[in-house]
Amino acid sequence: MVRSRWSRLAALGLICSATQFGFEGSAFADWTRFRGPNGSGVAEDKESTPTTWSEKDNLKWKVPLPGAGVSCPIVVGNRVFVTCYSGYGLNQDEPGDIKDLVRHLVCVDRNTGKTLWQKSLPSSVPEDPYSGMGVPQHGYASHTPTSDGKYVYVFFGKSGVMAFDLEGNALWEKSVGKGSDGRRWGSSSSPIVHEDVLIVPAGAEGRALFGLNKNTGEELWRLDSEKLGNVWGTPAIAKVGSSTELVIGAPGEIWGLDPKSGKFGWFCFYLDGGGDQFGSQFSSSVVVDGEVASCISQRGTATHTF
Repeated sequence: MVRSRWSRLAALGLICSATQFGFEGSAFADWTRFRGPNGSGVAEDKESTPTTWSEKDNLKWKVPLPGAGVSCPIVVGNRVFVTCYSGYGLNQDEPGDIKDLVRHLVCVDRNTGKTLWQKSLPSSVPEDPYSGMGVPQHGYASHTPTSDGKYVYVFFGKSGVMAFDLEGNALWEKSVGKGSDGRRWGSSSSPIVHEDVLIVPAGAEGRALFGLNKNTGEELWRLDSEKLGNVWGTPAIAKVGSSTELVIGAPGEIWGLDPKSGKFGWFCFYLDGGGDQFGSQFSSSVVVDGEVASCISQRGTATHTF
């Protein structure tokens, strides 16, 4: 039976006031990227999800985290991985010293809530400041990790992409740019894995979409476009006949690419509601169902299917 994963995410783990929760009835399938299997937000699980969750009902464990964040937890076997940040940007009136910003990757035992290991990584400076409309809305840990079941990958914006094994041993790291979008709103697009390729949407940082060797971090391909500077969505994989395509939205367009080479296969236009002095933007993630890709564009437009 297929069930909505929106409620399942809360059953597996939730960041709220720098705390992660685990709930009873969480013997579910792996959840290895933003919005789960291929970004669908849907999973196939045999066990029913609890319908009431609180500190008294179905709560299995609760563990404090070293900081805040809006990335989503992922689940690999009996391990839950989540990112957060500390040291700067927790209060807009007194953000602190940006040089003290630290990002964290935390690994928690899925069954007990015990913290198995934690990696605390100083941030590359200068970062986008904790001011204005953008960064204060989401902070500095907005990219959801991803995993191939063997390794876990994190994208920390200007601080780069990093790979760890499931025991917390660092494998490699790779810079994908130090830039910012025109508004300096930070970034949030999450990486995904397809076969041996780690795909990283580094729009703000590098105005590029990267394909990296997931085992070494070597750059396999790079697609450059100024349009990517205004993208905050995460791509998905589409199976069309015998071909496999990487689908991602950009301002006014949807792109279909070869995930192994980064080569354009197709693109199409959609109704764009316009933007401001920095141009239009694409903030949502494409959802693929069979041979249909759906996206929600910015305010003033609608949902589109292709």
